[in-house]
Amino acid sequence: MSDAFAEDGGALENWSIELCFSSVAGSAPSLINNVLTVAPNGFAAVPNSNLIAISPTNTSSEITFILLSLPTEGNLTLNGAMIGIGATFTQEDIDNNILVYTNTNGAAATDQFNFDIVTPNGGWIQNEPFMIEIGVETISAITVVNS
Repeated sequence: MSDAFAEDGGALENWSIELCFSSVAGSAPSLINNVLTVAPNGFAAVPNSNLIAISPTNTSSEITFILLSLPTEGNLTLNGAMIGIGATFTQEDIDNNILVYTNTNGAAATDQFNFDIVTPNGGWIQNEPFMIEIGVETISAITVVNS
């Protein structure tokens, strides 16, 4: 090691660092992440049957999703307002059906957005994709029987 300021007369003989933590990071929540199907140019709330994080030590309002990427073929709204990268929403928001995906390109076959999940006790799931399938609209056949 050299002393860039030789005129100060100091010297570093040795050094050390000790890091102490009184808590351990919590375990990551369990995640169910199923593909959502949306009609072309349609919209759908993201239901907890498709996206749910469950923690034995945290409530749904304490499980926070952080949006890492936006869908490219549509947009996301939370309680009616468009959200962007860095936005947060909770499992409670999903449970209350206020996270909505709207498809803006009916010709697209798929879309996705990515997110992290964090809990107050340090649980973390990193860069998880949520897949969206842009489905074909179907019309039910009606049979008319004349008697």
